[in-house]
Amino acid sequence: MLVPRVLAGGRAADPVQRDAVTSAYRSLLQETQESAAVLAAINSAGEGLLQLSRVSE
Repeated sequence: MLVPRVLAGGRAADPVQRDAVTSAYRSLLQETQESAAVLAAINSAGEGLLQLSRVSE
């Protein structure tokens, strides 16, 4: 799965930004990093691209 613009123009890294979209991206990034069910990679070019792959059991 690919999630475009996941860094939200740098807003995802800025803790002051608390709008709904930025908070959702931040939560998605945190959940995917903590999950053993997916392998996550972020390409930081532009506004970012999150690449998710399911880990097979």
